[in-house]
Amino acid sequence: MNTLDKKEREQVRHKKIKGKKIVVIMGIVTILAGCSLIQGSEGATFSKLKFLSRQINKLYIGELNQQKLNDGIYTGYVEGLENPTSYYLDEIEYKANLAYEEGKAISTGLAYTWGLDGNHLVITDVVANSPADKAGIKIGEQIVKVDNVKVIYSNEAALAKILSNAEEGSSNTYIIRKDATSSERKIKLTKALIEKPSLKSDQIGEIGYIKLKNITSGTSNQVKAALDQFKKSGQNKVILDIRDLYSNNLEETFKLCDIFMDKTLAFKIKDKEGKMKDYYTTDGKVDNKVVILINNRTMGIIEALPIAVKGNIPLVGSHSAGSGYVSKLFALDDGSGLRLATGILCTKEDKEVKEGDITADKEVAQTKEAIIQLMSKGKMSYECDTQLQEAMKLLEKF
Repeated sequence: MNTLDKKEREQVRHKKIKGKKIVVIMGIVTILAGCSLIQGSEGATFSKLKFLSRQINKLYIGELNQQKLNDGIYTGYVEGLENPTSYYLDEIEYKANLAYEEGKAISTGLAYTWGLDGNHLVITDVVANSPADKAGIKIGEQIVKVDNVKVIYSNEAALAKILSNAEEGSSNTYIIRKDATSSERKIKLTKALIEKPSLKSDQIGEIGYIKLKNITSGTSNQVKAALDQFKKSGQNKVILDIRDLYSNNLEETFKLCDIFMDKTLAFKIKDKEGKMKDYYTTDGKVDNKVVILINNRTMGIIEALPIAVKGNIPLVGSHSAGSGYVSKLFALDDGSGLRLATGILCTKEDKEVKEGDITADKEVAQTKEAIIQLMSKGKMSYECDTQLQEAMKLLEKF
């Protein structure tokens, strides 16, 4: 599990707010008085807020943090939508979301997964030119402590809170070792705005391999360039890997569909009023022989790609997450923000996409050996990646 990816940050956010009571401080009634969303129950709502405010200010034994109380109200209000893609963002979170939409991240550049014994994190990725990269940290190394928190399962919530913080300029101190038998070293890393690569391309024998890591403006052009380069090298068979990928970039996802399809209906998006918008690709698809890898952490609008190509390009792995919401990011005057679901991905037959709807043509589970390799070495070799190997077998038949 990648501790720093967007899905995990959203899960952390929801865990933090589950136990929060919606509370109010003096003066918040004025803030909410003009809120047109509270329809038909203003009297009861304001009465309850006034009561909560009065009792908290009169009797609560702890210190009051106005900003946290305010954020708790806004967070809880939007959470009432019960939509995983709609949430209130404080100033730090808004800046992180804005950076994400621009293909960047406020981060140390590290990604992790739990180690086999549950007493360390294994580093699975180090972004080039990031603070972690400049500090010499390598994939496969182990983290045993972050700040004063030991890396053990029982501290998972505390670790998630520390690691999900995306405030530019904030620092964490890591205790890192190569393995259980090596010496430990202390490294302080400061979070910075870093560029996230869109993809990694490689050659596996006679097969081209493209791993999509991030979808941003221009990603489709990079994919097209990689496909062209493979052809020039005599590699017409290609694996496109969109496993563990989240994206809400509708424009670039549609452009990716256009690369692999001639003129046809690719997918649909349904809006608040229930109206469908059809997305038609154009002629001129690439003639590479392609297999696409997906799994249950393929999520967001990127799921439109397997919907579009299903039946024409083989899908290998497992079903996708089924959370294809279109969302929009709004800035608020005080620096905070709102991410709001404004549309939902639908199939060509007008069916809203739910979990389990986008299935692989060839269902393949990773072996125990492959998972152990990831949790011990920080990465899975091509030879050990069961899903990748199955995709290669299919391409050999083309």
